[in-house]
Amino acid sequence: MSVPNYRSTVDALFAQGGWTLGTDEGKAAFTRASAWALFQRDAHWGLVRKTTGSNVLGLSTDLVMWAGTGAIVDIATDTGVIWADDKSPIDPGRWVQPKPPDAWGTDPPPPTPGPTPIPYPGDAVWDAVGVLLFADYNAAAQMPNPQMGRWFGRTIWDAVGGDPSGHVLTIAESIAKHRGEWRHILGLPPLL
Repeated sequence: MSVPNYRSTVDALFAQGGWTLGTDEGKAAFTRASAWALFQRDAHWGLVRKTTGSNVLGLSTDLVMWAGTGAIVDIATDTGVIWADDKSPIDPGRWVQPKPPDAWGTDPPPPTPGPTPIPYPGDAVWDAVGVLLFADYNAAAQMPNPQMGRWFGRTIWDAVGGDPSGHVLTIAESIAKHRGEWRHILGLPPLL
């Protein structure tokens, strides 16, 4: 997934000076400040929860994430600013809302995620629905909201129990039907 290139925001912050990127703590402070600046520009931007490897306060020292997609961008190296948005997506549940830079430091690290849920046979299909749903919300510049659950529920319902007329749809038919509906509600054009 492609994300907006806001490298200019990160470059402007770096140009203010005073950043020490040669240490994990320094890079993490810059990444937290950058995530906050990006978040002020577009609330989809956030930090990345990371509990192994290089992390400070339980957060990645050099990555930011676009909410709901798992799309990440590497923004810092030991020597300077980069904008590497060619990374493979990660679990979107690792997104952490940024806060002002001076609000960090006294907080405990974000909670460690629990164990991975037991897989269900339909997980891959429902994950695919989630990818489409989040992509369409992103295309409509809408933040995830409680109505998203409605679209999952309707898609599952029609594929398992049948639509209001009692006709049971295939998974593909149900996804196509409800994606058309949610795109209409979001003000997006129909798919051809």
